[in-house]
Amino acid sequence: MPRIRSYAAAAAWLALPAASAPACQLSVLGPVIQQPLTYNPFQVGAATAEVSFTVRNGDGKPCDAAFAFFRPGALQARAEGSAALNYQVLSASGPAALEATSPPTTLPGGSAVARLTVGAKQTYTAHAAISAGDGQVAGPGTYTDQLTLGVYQKEAGGPYKKAAEAPLGVTIAMNSQMTLAVAGGGRKTTLNFGDFVDGATRSVRLLAYSNQGFNLVVSSDNAGILKHNERSASADKRGACRIRSPSTARRRSIYRSRGRFRWGEERRRRRGLPFPSM
Repeated sequence: MPRIRSYAAAAAWLALPAASAPACQLSVLGPVIQQPLTYNPFQVGAATAEVSFTVRNGDGKPCDAAFAFFRPGALQARAEGSAALNYQVLSASGPAALEATSPPTTLPGGSAVARLTVGAKQTYTAHAAISAGDGQVAGPGTYTDQLTLGVYQKEAGGPYKKAAEAPLGVTIAMNSQMTLAVAGGGRKTTLNFGDFVDGATRSVRLLAYSNQGFNLVVSSDNAGILKHNERSASADKRGACRIRSPSTARRRSIYRSRGRFRWGEERRRRRGLPFPSM
């Protein structure tokens, strides 16, 4: 009987390490890479850039894994001064960012994580995306932030435990932007004033989109005076006026507007006079 007990104790001692062994052995190979991201505050739709990293499973069986990015506070990239851009980290299944100073030992509950399976003795390249929503008007500059990637492996019958972590530097470039458009016409820069009659007037509202201060100067080729077009006596003339809008950098963008002008059409046809154009 004593000998049987000693055998049973030895068997229990040998089985203990096997029960506590991790389900797999994950590691991150190389840096976490973000592709270049340039943000235009007047562009419709979010601006996105891919983030990728490679995970290796050193164990002889497949591994269930998960990852998320961690940062204390809201996801904001900042430039010099107080300017900031809000952004998200997205995976194929949705948001993949959690609020924490660093990746905790056990993966927190919730849906803001991405899950994957890494084959036995295999590497796996995982993908996510940095996404900055549209409509955030901020000055030109380079906006940066710092995140930490946490990679987790699922214990046998237990929770996800941290296997590795790696830093990610988020960079978003904002260029100087200046756009002049016709109010109510989207981004169109061509104006059609329709048919003119004696004494008729037309007006237009212009919208200037800029992420920094600018000067708007409007001028006319003929100082605002309609002049005859001596090159043609056609009864149906098309004229053009140019609107120049230099920014503070004094760059000029020229926009043309076109309309049909018919001042005293019948009277001019009889006299053989050319029609005016701007």
